[in-house]
Amino acid sequence: MSGIIAFVHCSGASFNSDVINRYIHTLVIPSLKYHKFIYMNSFIGLVMFHKGSMVPVNYDMVSEMKIEGNQIVYTGSITNFEILRDQLIGAGYSAKIQGESDLILRLYETIGPSFITYLDGIFSFIIWDHHLQKVFSACDALGINPLFYCETINGFLIGTNVDTFLALSKEHSYQSKTKEAYVPLLRGHTLTIHRGKAIIHAY
Repeated sequence: MSGIIAFVHCSGASFNSDVINRYIHTLVIPSLKYHKFIYMNSFIGLVMFHKGSMVPVNYDMVSEMKIEGNQIVYTGSITNFEILRDQLIGAGYSAKIQGESDLILRLYETIGPSFITYLDGIFSFIIWDHHLQKVFSACDALGINPLFYCETINGFLIGTNVDTFLALSKEHSYQSKTKEAYVPLLRGHTLTIHRGKAIIHAY
């Protein structure tokens, strides 16, 4: 099982990666085999994890343009990957596209959020847009790769593993503001976090 988590801070509180790592290993995923913590800045932390005996071949395909640039964490399978890749190349895109997460990020940067309508497959992803200082996330139209989220005292949590929300609710900084520890993002919807607000759209 692979998954993704985003910790989005909107309150100006300091980002504590030690707390996150402790909860990931001791409470969220006790049998964790691999995780990659991408600490970006005081606004967001992105985590990928894998729970199993082997790390998937394409697991490390995380698009990192540069530390202060846009980034993505992603899990899933894009069935029309080759078609979209060839269309980007045909439109004059010269950079080598190294995998599905890379393709998604390039499409976002080229087309904007509407690119989501071109994707076929099962997927969940979270993009940090450094230039606009916002988070853009989505799950597939069938909801096979679901995303969950909640508003916390310091901001928002977004992730694919409900255990994340249940475990982190024990940490004051990540307690939900509502009675629900998490809310499922409706299938075929996007979730944008910008200026401390959550915006949900159908696509």
